[in-house]
Amino acid sequence: MLRLPHAGFRGAVNPESTAKLGARPALLVLGMAQRASAEPFWSGARRCEDMTMRERRDRKRGASDLGRTARLLFLSLLVASSASACAVGREQAFHTTSIQVSRSSSRSSVAIAVHDLRGEVVTGDKEPDFVGLSRGGYGNPFDVTTASGAPLAEDFARTIARGLEAAGHRVQVVPIAHGVAPDQALAKLSHTRADCLLLVHIKRWKSDTYQTTGLEYDLEVVALDERAKPRGRARQHGRDYVGSSFWNPGAQAEAAIPKIFAQKLEALLNDPKIARARRAAPQTAQAARPQS
Repeated sequence: MLRLPHAGFRGAVNPESTAKLGARPALLVLGMAQRASAEPFWSGARRCEDMTMRERRDRKRGASDLGRTARLLFLSLLVASSASACAVGREQAFHTTSIQVSRSSSRSSVAIAVHDLRGEVVTGDKEPDFVGLSRGGYGNPFDVTTASGAPLAEDFARTIARGLEAAGHRVQVVPIAHGVAPDQALAKLSHTRADCLLLVHIKRWKSDTYQTTGLEYDLEVVALDERAKPRGRARQHGRDYVGSSFWNPGAQAEAAIPKIFAQKLEALLNDPKIARARRAAPQTAQAARPQS
């Protein structure tokens, strides 16, 4: 009777026994013997141990990846929350800004009025102290207002008045409510009988800050004589790239935008047509008076 080799079998197979079984069973028995002789009995246990170690490594790797993902998610939420906190309550200081206006030797009197014509202010969607948006970590917008708490038109008027006074003019500021019609604003300004009338229109002024800051603006100055006859007109409009900051874009915008504000006002008031109207005002008024 043929005895099949066990796991630890190392001997040869009896040829006579295999001959009785025929060729195929003999080959089967020989193959089993060869595998048994080539593979010790403990190799199966080792394979199981190797598979267990691989499974442990895979589980550890999966846990590590999950932990890394959780940390990245937490960090992203933390950054977004911090950005939102930095975006709330932002203010921009225009009332303390100084501008350089070309000097005038005529000592002419100038009356100025600043009229806020921004659509969102006229319709009441935004308050008159609104100057732009500061966005949180998810892009959610928060209103930015004037640091003075006053309407933007008032900050414009104060800054322009200081610049004109430093240039040698006698200045009178005429407050204009944002809901007043343009012809009413002009009539109120002309009642001052100043040598030169300057009517400033704020048609657009809005900054938008996320990680970068842009500024949309459309400003116009109309110069008139004491009889409200136009003498010159200047305009500044466009969209400017202000700058960027990864850690605190709101603070960067607060520092940069007042400087751009000063540049735009200087460009308007020092425009040749506006400068001539300011300097020629006394001579124009004197020529208009009747001779005795």
